[in-house]
Amino acid sequence: MHRRALSAKKLFIILDEKDGYQQVKLGKKSAELCTFNTPWEQYHFNHLPFGVKLASEVFQQKNYECLGDIPGLHIIMDDMLIAVATKEEHDTILKQVLKRARLKGVKFNKDNIQFLVDSVRYMGHIFSKDGVKTNDDKVETTNRMPPPTDQNGLQKFLRTIQNLAQYIPHVQPDGLLRALLSNYIIWQWGPKH
Repeated sequence: MHRRALSAKKLFIILDEKDGYQQVKLGKKSAELCTFNTPWEQYHFNHLPFGVKLASEVFQQKNYECLGDIPGLHIIMDDMLIAVATKEEHDTILKQVLKRARLKGVKFNKDNIQFLVDSVRYMGHIFSKDGVKTNDDKVETTNRMPPPTDQNGLQKFLRTIQNLAQYIPHVQPDGLLRALLSNYIIWQWGPKH
């Protein structure tokens, strides 16, 4: 997803796939790998279940195989965004997406569809004809984050800051924070951090 390209658009459509992973049918061999036991019998999944390590990767790949070549369509997991400059573009791309979805058996959650909106929240950002900005909820959540207590917490914090850095002038996590990620030092969060 190219945020800069999306920021020049005036109209947006959000499509949300219904039942996400459950739309991906498993082949016989894959289904056998998704077998589980109960006290009564052995079962297997016929559709991609949540919790399988590769599920998100397989799901994303299937979405791209199915719809990824449609210009103007941006796919991240079960969320799809169409960003256009005109109503005519909107109609053309939406028809392509719906036709292909019907052919491939992709279903959308009608309660979460947004048509022809001039501003949309998508993947932590707000897109509109005025450009792209961060979601205020994301900033508020970041402000309320407790200080990290270990390397995993610091990595999460650094990813969050990296995601927001484009909106905050002169923000760049310094070497002091990154040094705490080293396996060769003892973790110690202090006032200087």
